[in-house]
Formats: sequence, C-alpha cells, structure tokens
Amino acid sequence: MKRSILIIGLSCFHLLSLGQNLIENGNFEDGNYNVPPNMYPVDYYSAENVGYCNEADRFNNDIDKWWVADPSSIFTCPGSPDWVPAGIVTDGFCEGHDSYYVRSASYKESIMTELKNGTTLEKGETYHFRTKVRAAEGWSEGVGSFQIVFSTIDKGLEVWPFNKRKWEAKSVFVEHSCYWKTIDTYFTVPNDDEHHYEDMKYMVLQYNYENDASQSLSLHYDDVHLWKEEECRDVKYIQNREYINESKIVQANNHIYAGENIDPNGGTTGPVIVSNGTDWSTNPAEIIYRAPNITLYPGFEVEEGAYFETQFSECTEDPCPDIIPYDNPGIIDLCQEDLTLGESLDQGDGIFFEWQPYQYFSNPNSPITNFIKPTGNGCVEAYLKIRTICGEEEYFHFDINYIEAPVDMDISNVLIDEYNIQFDIDIYNANSYSIQAINTDNNELVYENAFDAICGAVDLSEQISLTSCTHNLCGDIDVSINAENQCFGSQEELLSYTGSTIPNPNIELENVLIGDHDFSFDIVNIHNDFEYIFIELFKNGVAVPQCSQTIYGCDDPNLNTFHFDAENCWCLKQCKTYVVQISMKNRCNETIDTEVLTRNFGSGNLQVEVWPNVFSPNGDGINDCLQFNVQGADTYEIRIDDNEELILDEIGCVDEYPICLWSPPTNIEGGLYSHNYWVEFRNNCGQSMDYYGMLSVFSSGGMITNPND
Repeated sequence: MKRSILIIGLSCFHLLSLGQNLIENGNFEDGNYNVPPNMYPVDYYSAENVGYCNEADRFNNDIDKWWVADPSSIFTCPGSPDWVPAGIVTDGFCEGHDSYYVRSASYKESIMTELKNGTTLEKGETYHFRTKVRAAEGWSEGVGSFQIVFSTIDKGLEVWPFNKRKWEAKSVFVEHSCYWKTIDTYFTVPNDDEHHYEDMKYMVLQYNYENDASQSLSLHYDDVHLWKEEECRDVKYIQNREYINESKIVQANNHIYAGENIDPNGGTTGPVIVSNGTDWSTNPAEIIYRAPNITLYPGFEVEEGAYFETQFSECTEDPCPDIIPYDNPGIIDLCQEDLTLGESLDQGDGIFFEWQPYQYFSNPNSPITNFIKPTGNGCVEAYLKIRTICGEEEYFHFDINYIEAPVDMDISNVLIDEYNIQFDIDIYNANSYSIQAINTDNNELVYENAFDAICGAVDLSEQISLTSCTHNLCGDIDVSINAENQCFGSQEELLSYTGSTIPNPNIELENVLIGDHDFSFDIVNIHNDFEYIFIELFKNGVAVPQCSQTIYGCDDPNLNTFHFDAENCWCLKQCKTYVVQISMKNRCNETIDTEVLTRNFGSGNLQVEVWPNVFSPNGDGINDCLQFNVQGADTYEIRIDDNEELILDEIGCVDEYPICLWSPPTNIEGGLYSHNYWVEFRNNCGQSMDYYGMLSVFSSGGMITNPND
C-alpha cells in the first residue's frame, strides 16, 4: 500500500524533547583532559602500531566517559584519534570553531564511549542518533563513510564481526568538506538473536575506508547524542531517514513532521524514504505514522511496493494491534467453481495477510481472496498467515479438496472358482474406497481393504487375489467394492462366489511294508483339495509320539502320492511295537479320515558276520570299509585305536544291511598300518555280541580281496 499526505503551511517549529542522552558529554565542552601519566583506561582503540609512539595504541580518558588520545599528540603521534581544543586549524586547512571536538585521521582509528548508567541496547527498540561531522580531506584525499557501531566488549576496532559481539547500526557516506553537517538518524535493534544485543554497552564512532587503504580521511565529530526513542512525546521531527527492512508504528502526542530541511534548529537535513527494499536481502518497509497532526513535507517519499499509512489519532503506550481471529475451516471440499475466503476478516490498521501458495489465490495479500481452482482433481495444502506491524504472527493451515468428475470404476480379469477370487480394479476420481468379502453363510468378514486420500481425489489401481490358501473361501462369498468422492457421491460393484462341495477325505495306502527292517507305505490318490495329512509314530505304551510329520496342501498343491518311511522318522528297535496314525482333512470339509498301522517286532535273533580285516582305502569300492552283516541288532558301539591314540569311539543305530562302521582315511602315506578294534551289537530284546580284532590298512593302492569269497 502506498499512501502519503502533504500538508502545507507550517509556520513554526516546537523544539524536540529528546529525553535523556545515553552518552556522557556529547558536546565535549566539559571534562578534565590533563590526566596524570600512565592512566590509560584500555588498549585497542586504534589498531595501528606506529612503533615510535609508545602510547599510540592507547587512549587517555581526556573527556568524561570518552576514550580518545591526549591532545598533545595531535601532530607528534600520528595514527591516533585526538581531542581537539577550540580554534585549532586541522588537516585540510579546515578552520577550528569555538567548541571542542574529536578528530580521527585513519581508517584504523576509532573513538568510543560507554553508554550511561549501565545501559545496554534493547532488542526491538528504536534509537535516535545525532552528531555534527565534517570530512576534511587528508593528505591522500581519502573517501569513505562514517559508521556507528556497538560492541559488547571494550576493544573498539579489534572486535571482529564474526564473533557476533559487534553490530554496525548505521553507515553514512560523508563528502569532503570543511563545513559541519548534522547527521540525524534512527536505527532499530533487531529482534533476532544474531548478535548479543542485550550485552552491547559500548558505542564506537569509526571511519570506514572504501578504497585504497593507504589513503585517509580526517573526520571531526562534535555534539554527539544518543536517545532511546520515546513512544509518546509531543512532537517528532523525522528527517535524514530511510525506512528499510522495518515494520513499525511511529507516534507522537501532538504532531509528526517528516521530510527534508525541517530541522527546527535551521540545519540542513535530508529526505525521508519509505523504501521498497529491492535488494534481495532486504524487505519492503511497513510504516504507520500515528498522531493527531501529521505533516509530510517535500522530501518525503514512499516507494512503490512499500507500505505506508497515516493515522490521525492519539498516541498510545501499546500501539500494536491484535491478531485478528480467523475461523479456520480445516478441510474445504470445493465442488463448485468459485470459493471466496476471508469474508469474516477485517483489514485492521497494521494488520497484514498472506495466503499461500500464492498462485492459487487472486489476492494473496488481502483479507478477502478467491481460490483459483486448477483443472482436474487434487488438493492444495494452504495456509493463511496473519501478522501485525509489530511482528506478531499466527498461521492457519487448511486443505482444499477440489473435484471435477464423478467416480469411475473398471473391474477386469475376473477369476472366480472354488480356489480363487481374483480381479483387477481401476478407480478414478475417488478420495476413498473400500473392498469387503463376506461369507454369507455365517456373516464372517473374510477380507477387507480400504483407502482414504488425505487430501483430494486420486486414481488407484489394485490387484485383488483371494485364494483358498490365504483366505477362508468355504461357503458363499459376496465381494462389495465401494468408491466415492465428496462432490459426486459413490459407485458400488458386487461380485458373488458360490462355494463348491468338497468330498470327504479318503486315505488310500499302497506299497505297505511291515517287517523286521521295514515300516513304510505310500499314500496315493490324494485329492487336490486336501488341507493337510498328519502322520504320527508312537511307541507302544507311550502317549507322546516319537515323531510326527505334517503335509499341507497349500505348500504342495499338486501332491498326488506321498511316501512315508519310519526309519526317516525314528530309530526303530527290536522287541517293540510301533503304531503309525495317519489323519487327512480336505478344505471346506470338517470330516477327518484316520488310518492306523501297527508293527510288531519278534523276539530277536542276533547274528553277525564280519569281514575283512585288511583294507586298501583307494576308493575303488573294494575293501574300503569295515563292514558287518548283522541280523536282529538295534544299535552298535565301536572303538578303534592304534595302541597310542583313540581313532574312533561311536554309538549308532543299525539301519542298513550290511552296515559300514568305519572307512580308513585315503590321504595317509604309503605303508601298512595296524589298528585294534572292538565292536558290540545289541538289540532291544536284551541280546548282544561283541568282537575284538586287529585291522590292517594297506595304503599302496593294491587290491585286497575278501577271504570269504
């Protein structure tokens, strides 16, 4: 907003009531500068070491609370600031004047004072600074600017900016001239935490050289003042002022004068500009003048893009407006073309609005705006930010769903049989859908899937696959599909499945072998709807099975024949009775078919034949193994040694005929080796037989024949 008011005809000025000056002796009229030797309050006020001036890097406290050099060093010790008595002609041949003043002549020089009464800067507060300054040419005709700098520590130019304890409040370019110029300016301490503003109690006046550092410019300062701006005082004169990167309300009890050349003391002053901050690093100024009378003179300018308004009202101690309440809609379902937002909001003085993302709003910086609906379906995650000119702000987040077409549903590749319910579904323009499969026989929920878009309508593609192995398809199944959007309602589809009749299970056995060394069978003609086959092996009189095995139809859907061998399940023993129980169930049929097989072993007849006792471990299959022909044995125990070391000590089941109990190693060096062996065979009928002997291992690869052949 750009507003300006020009009132002509001001006949007189009222002197400004400035309040308490925050610095001591700003006119340099008083103070004892004849301090005793070596009373130097602090170092570092000049960064330049000239070598032959022992005190050039120090400052005497010549004038109360101001740290500058001794006046005697004005010509004898170059490279340091000086307190200059009245009437002295200084460099550039600028005549002195009747007042005392301070001079510095190098870009490495500064003068400094501590703020009065322990004062430190306050974040968010505005300060008014004024001084007289002239920039007489130095010997090298330097050019540069005058700076107001604040610091938390007393080291002047030695305070580096990157340690965040130094802040440049103002920089003003000064021209070469022996004429005194009044610099009258304001600055506002930022509210951020970039620097330690609340600890800054030292004010430094320094010269910033902007070209060749070998040049210099002599700056003279006089009548230095610093005030904390009062919120409400009778009259404010605003001049030499550029508002940029600022949002504030300027008030006065009676009158605000703003413009160029309005100094009530008759001094020459510059314009007032409310800047649009075109530099990428700055923001447009937002300024309100509030007073019963406001006069804007020539030299007052509001740049396009900046915000300025006048309020002809009384000054208040708390000028900041309150955040305007907004009834946040949360979620808006936009089913028509137009949507207007913010109709309940008032503009208010010093209240700013921001609708984002800005491209969707016709007036993104006004309280009332239209939502610009894109084509198609979608959702905009938006917010309204309301803030005041004093920096208070609040965000209101909401979503806008926009739909332009009804739901469209396409179901394809449908497969429905006793094993499957499968189909592909494409849904368009929906913000929610649900799929349910229900068994109509018992009202059981077999399957459920749902989707809700967080915001807006979406297009979805799903592949649904329900099988008898993953879901209970026993019975009649209805599959309902429902999709909707908030603007055009819903669409529903129904698929039905009638369950098949599955026959009772029937265990058919073939190749049943039950003997001293066999207990096996085949289950044949297994129905393709079998759910499981469960086999348990029991030892007579023991309720807990020795072992069990389950075969699931979903793991092996094409199984037609299954072979069971008890030896793969348990180590069977003589003189014991074993029972195998077989159970079978088909899917969607509660009937369980059961078959029982019993194996009764005899009293046992232990017979053992051993051969050979000479071995040639050459891998030719002849005489490679210590082998026994055993009848009626259940277990064995064997030990082999070479008189020095135990080679083998083992217990096991007799589960093959003949049985190999030891194979000599094949990687031994050539020669003839002798071993002792002992073996015992037992059965569960209490019979045992043991054998002792010597084994000869011939490793040359020769053929050893069975002496019994």
